[in-house]
Amino acid sequence: MITHCPVSPAFRQNASPAFRQNVSPALRQNVPTALRHRSLFQLLFGVLLLVLMVAPARAAVTEEGAPNMMVRPFDGPKGKVLNDRVVKVLEEQGADLVPAGFEGPTALETDADYAAVAARLNIQAFIQGTATNDNSGWTLKLSVRQGSDGKEVGGGEFKASWFPGLLTKIDEELIPTLEKALKGAQPTAEPPPDAPKPEDTQTTTEDEKPRPKPLELDAGGGFTFRSFTANNPVNLPGVLQTRDQSGGMAIVRIGAALYPAALFTKDFIANIGLVGDFERSLGGKTQAGDSPNDNLPQGGDLDTALTSYDVGLRVRLPIAEHELGFSALYGAQQFEIDDGGTESDPNNADGTKAKLVPNVDYQYLRLGADFTYQVKSYFVNGDIGLRVINSAGSDPGQIQNDRWFPRADVGGVDFGLTAGYAVSERFTIALGMDFRNYFYTMNSKLEDFAVDAPGVTPGLRRPVAGGANDMYFSGVISARYSLR
Repeated sequence: MITHCPVSPAFRQNASPAFRQNVSPALRQNVPTALRHRSLFQLLFGVLLLVLMVAPARAAVTEEGAPNMMVRPFDGPKGKVLNDRVVKVLEEQGADLVPAGFEGPTALETDADYAAVAARLNIQAFIQGTATNDNSGWTLKLSVRQGSDGKEVGGGEFKASWFPGLLTKIDEELIPTLEKALKGAQPTAEPPPDAPKPEDTQTTTEDEKPRPKPLELDAGGGFTFRSFTANNPVNLPGVLQTRDQSGGMAIVRIGAALYPAALFTKDFIANIGLVGDFERSLGGKTQAGDSPNDNLPQGGDLDTALTSYDVGLRVRLPIAEHELGFSALYGAQQFEIDDGGTESDPNNADGTKAKLVPNVDYQYLRLGADFTYQVKSYFVNGDIGLRVINSAGSDPGQIQNDRWFPRADVGGVDFGLTAGYAVSERFTIALGMDFRNYFYTMNSKLEDFAVDAPGVTPGLRRPVAGGANDMYFSGVISARYSLR
């Protein structure tokens, strides 16, 4: 009869076959003493049976990278779901888990309690967790205790703005977090009082990289000032000079950036996304002149509108806490003055009003680069772009129409500077300015003067200029929401 065994009959009855197979070495050490009271046949049979049972257990326990661990029930909302997710990830990595509940009715309150259970069940580490859900999103805090003395040796914190994102974070970051904690799960001598603490010597290179943001939404308002200026306009008797226009108006802007793969992974593909922006003026007006020398609409405020949008691909490259980005976008920008006319010259207007300034309707491909420099909660962003203009507008009243500058070549550049502050993990406020310039070479010819000259076919009289600059200065205050 076995006279010494730390396992109760009830425990032996409830234990699963997997646990009986992985019975701890502490139990095996007590078996030979009892077997001396048996017959030789019973002794040999019992020893053979135990050898067959223990052999696989030794391999599993000593297998490198697969310590015996117990994942204790988690506290907080959806604790069971999160607990199951942690167990699933550990099992997929080949960890040897002791099911929670095998510790029996023992209350685990002190380090000694954990150490006693660990010695009895051959557990090297305990994992515990607490989940919370508040306005900032979901958080799971894990703590790891080593089995040798029951002391807490580390842990980790996983955050996400929505629950599926938290599960993805567990899938990707659980193993590195536990490995970091378990590195310290060994008995160590008490450090001297003046020794630096681990948190004092930890470097930023050891910190986990933040998850790429899968979604960013922007909204803001501000002011735009437009200046259309002709370069070297011709001012001869009987020839209409190219006119300038300037003025400002209120604007609203909205924007979005979506990186779908960032919902599921932290690999490079998580930094490839779709971006788009939209801008619209509010109540813009242009004052018409009353001078008899100006062949313009007579007096009053003319409705004026600015509309622009662009959409395309962006790639972001995290550099520590900073970010470098490259983008390729297709876009359009219109600026219209509703003066009821389309003609460039009153003599061609046939009783209708001449146009104040030609409308523009830019269609372009924008190739851009940007860089964000982050310092704690503050950041500065610089953005520059080249606009390859496909068209500046050829409909009646537009600048490349036959009545205006049909041979004009157009290009464009833009740059912007923004400074911002992160109010929270998800909300940011920013103040920025940007500048857009569309530059023209008009390619005017002698026939545009509509005069008789050798080798020249008189045609419609058009404005004549060497070039022009269509510039837009904007200042915007905006807010951004970022999904984590």
